Amino acid sequence: MKHILILLLISIISSCQTTSSIQYEEKISQDNLRKKWFKIDALDVDGLRDLSKAKQIKLRMKLGIPKGNGPFPTVIILHGSGNMKNRDDAIGARLLKNGIAWIGLYSYDSRGLKNKNWNQRIANSNVFDQISDAYHALKFVENHPLLNEKKVAVTGFSLGGISSYALSSSSISKKFNVSNSKFKLALNQYGPCIIFPTDPDPTLKIVNIWGKEDASTPYTLCNKLNDHLKSKNINSKAFFVEGAAHGWFRQSSPSLDKDGNFQCIVNLNANEVALNGSDKTPKNMGDLALMSFAGKFCGQKIPYKSYAHKPAEDLSIKILVNELKN
Repeated sequence: MKHILILLLISIISSCQTTSSIQYEEKISQDNLRKKWFKIDALDVDGLRDLSKAKQIKLRMKLGIPKGNGPFPTVIILHGSGNMKNRDDAIGARLLKNGIAWIGLYSYDSRGLKNKNWNQRIANSNVFDQISDAYHALKFVENHPLLNEKKVAVTGFSLGGISSYALSSSSISKKFNVSNSKFKLALNQYGPCIIFPTDPDPTLKIVNIWGKEDASTPYTLCNKLNDHLKSKNINSKAFFVEGAAHGWFRQSSPSLDKDGNFQCIVNLNANEVALNGSDKTPKNMGDLALMSFAGKFCGQKIPYKSYAHKPAEDLSIKILVNELKN
């Protein structure tokens, strides 16, 4: 029995060391092109406040690169507010089989929020940090010889889904000084339909996938978002998948979120955030004020289900492969 306990202790210590001793690369070289873990310079932005005052951070990323010489089409993946990395691995494994590289961005981990509760995470890092992270990762792709900077898509789940289509705002991309860096496609996966960019870039293609059983993405509101984007000359498509709810790349058991979700329309660009059809605006453009604003006017106590759904997962992969391999 004593020997078993000792072996168990050694196993636990070993696993902890493996988790905490990830070796991150900080500069691309011929020796580390296929390494999984990188840290790059990025910004911890406070909402849409003056970016000249943003703090420098090291953005943590995980890479998956297919076998071969490349350069490979690449998908940048933004996590949801639950910070679930296993969804990146799940979609990444399928992308690799189709000859597509992937980069998972860990916005919370990079800002010391990994072990904070949901309210603390979302109040200190949300859509605008993820947009900033996505554009910094795009610059990383441009400098990596195995990745094709002309064929890059961004996708995200839930909160990351909002960020993936919100980055279409031309004024926001200019604010992050990345107006010359282009994504070919933004794939929004079950992101709530509350952000209506007033100045989307017409060169960006947007595809939205929502589940018909997802209470956080009501059909009428999400159709309004898709129609709004098309009215701005955006190539925007919407798919409502029968039987799908939240989280189709989910790797754990189904769940029911009783805390509700966001359901309203917020018009947004780099200079203004306003509730549609009213004069209501946040107190300032900082993270906490913006989330308090969204919570006050958009929060709904409507429980929603989250579970894996293979048909929606298959559709996601099909869209990314068709867009990046053609």
